[in-house]
Amino acid sequence: MSDPLRWVDTHCHLDAAEFLEPNRPLAPEIRAQAAIKGVAHCVIPAVEVANFEAVRALAHAGGDSYCLGIHPLYVAQAAPDALAQLDAALARHRDDPRLVAVGEIGLDFFVPALTT
Repeated sequence: MSDPLRWVDTHCHLDAAEFLEPNRPLAPEIRAQAAIKGVAHCVIPAVEVANFEAVRALAHAGGDSYCLGIHPLYVAQAAPDALAQLDAALARHRDDPRLVAVGEIGLDFFVPALTT
């Protein structure tokens, strides 16, 4: 008998505010539920400098991967040195095997400002 189908979620925002309760993050429970359903691996993208370490910690805690970047929806509120901070974080974690990409490019076509 062959192994069951295993999935990879290539874009999973486990650090999103929707997955937080007071004093208790829900991400570990959500990740466990995904594993039960056959999701073997997740890639957790950062959307702004403020969540770089959160996505890294989640990836390491869950045996997943992460990417660092600044989503277009967060550019307007980003600090003037956000790209320098991104560059520094990428350099700092360059040998981290869980860091797999530079991203969040923001293909959110439901946002009119991103479609023009």
